[in-house]
Amino acid sequence: MLWLIGFLVANLIAEPYLQNRLTEEFTTVSDNDAELVISEINIGFFPPSATIEGVTLAQGTDASERLKNHPVLDSKIQEITISGVGIWSLLTGGNLTIKHAEINGADLHVTSGLMDRFTDSGQSSDQPRSATIQSFTISGSSIHIYRDALASVSTQLKGIDIRVTDLDVTSDSASIGDQFGRIEFKVDSVFHKTGSEFYAFEGNQISFSTETGDFMISEFFVKPQLSPSELSARVGHEIDHFNIRSGSIQLHALDVDELIANRHFKARNFTVQKLELEISRDKNHPDKPKNERPLINTQFSNLPFGVSLDSLSLSDGYISYREWKEGQDTSGTVFFDAVEIKMANLQNLDKEQTIHAEASTMFLNETELSVNFEFSLNENGYQTITGTLDEINLEVLNPVLLPMALVRLDDGIIHSLEFNFDLNEIEAKGEFIAIYDDLSLNLLNEDDHQQNTGNRIVSFLANNIQVKSSNGGENPRTGEISYEREEGQSTVNYWWKSLRSGMKDLIQRI
Repeated sequence: MLWLIGFLVANLIAEPYLQNRLTEEFTTVSDNDAELVISEINIGFFPPSATIEGVTLAQGTDASERLKNHPVLDSKIQEITISGVGIWSLLTGGNLTIKHAEINGADLHVTSGLMDRFTDSGQSSDQPRSATIQSFTISGSSIHIYRDALASVSTQLKGIDIRVTDLDVTSDSASIGDQFGRIEFKVDSVFHKTGSEFYAFEGNQISFSTETGDFMISEFFVKPQLSPSELSARVGHEIDHFNIRSGSIQLHALDVDELIANRHFKARNFTVQKLELEISRDKNHPDKPKNERPLINTQFSNLPFGVSLDSLSLSDGYISYREWKEGQDTSGTVFFDAVEIKMANLQNLDKEQTIHAEASTMFLNETELSVNFEFSLNENGYQTITGTLDEINLEVLNPVLLPMALVRLDDGIIHSLEFNFDLNEIEAKGEFIAIYDDLSLNLLNEDDHQQNTGNRIVSFLANNIQVKSSNGGENPRTGEISYEREEGQSTVNYWWKSLRSGMKDLIQRI
């Protein structure tokens, strides 16, 4: 008899009431711009449950011209299932208690403005409503976020699977950490285009669990939407242009509670595999405005949140820098293959500690370069850098030097190279030692990269008067690294100009 009463109540009263209530509230929130269409609602009392199937949107009776073509109308949800629900609270608008809720097959199309509008609606009640859900699941879903112009998707997530336990959604909750017990999510793919539309970010096979603190992503891309020259023209001055590809990225044992409570990013290790970083700059554009730019370790020390990583490593990477010299339409590229970087105890809380980093790479895929770094966390950005380069034939540098420096090396070999220098925000000081033989160079014409009579005379003087062609023997000469940092100079460019000062001092004749 009870089941019959429950059946009649559900079909004659509860289900129509719930359907009308949902559609009316949605219509109110949307100001009659859109209507909620529900194919079917089923309510059960033994045990208490509700299933909503075939949720779609339709154009409202007072729809604006803009909404008539709005992609939000493509939104749909295959099924919403709720079990273990407090039916009386659900029907009367009280606080909800739910054992399990699941959304399956959601495909949502929204704009950021539309999301703000729905988030801000219906929250003015003096008695804040809450929903306590023991287990909440979203599966097989996607979301597409459009800019206000609706011309293209700015953010897109596909293949979303989320599981949340002990979810407590309360309007006056003090901390997000108090609103859930455990979260696990997996996303097949993520896409985001920056507001300037200069770059697009893409990621595949992303997962995270608050229980283990493990975050993983199988592939990651930063794709430029403009060429290096187009980017510089758009911003009005020369600027670095990035193209980034990465294999697996993994973060282990992130302390989520510490991050939420104290803004402290604490984890065991962070690893990146097969990172490919391509940097380009077209100097056929005005110089970039000079702005104060602290060194990289000073920036890290001054982050608005704490960082504590037991280790950071990058393996099997590739880094290149391509440059078009001013007045030239050809470019030179210097690259580093098989890049390996290891850092231990990476933190910015104890300013008395230093950060140690080790890097090794194949320079131009010809010889091994090894560099050690010591980074201070104090305000002057103090760094100590030491490194070695194995034997290399200097002629392999010509693809870089010809377009970037209008210099051709006709002969020469470096048997070994060492450098060590200290630097801070103001200047760099140190030593540069290279054992080399038979250095011979030619200065070239800007127009055709060939020698004319004037170039031949200057090259002769350089090789026979200015440049020391060999350095070795029992007492090899040491070059002095001495360089004052330019205003707004990047850390990497500062390193390079410091090393170059030592090279010039070493090969110049006394």
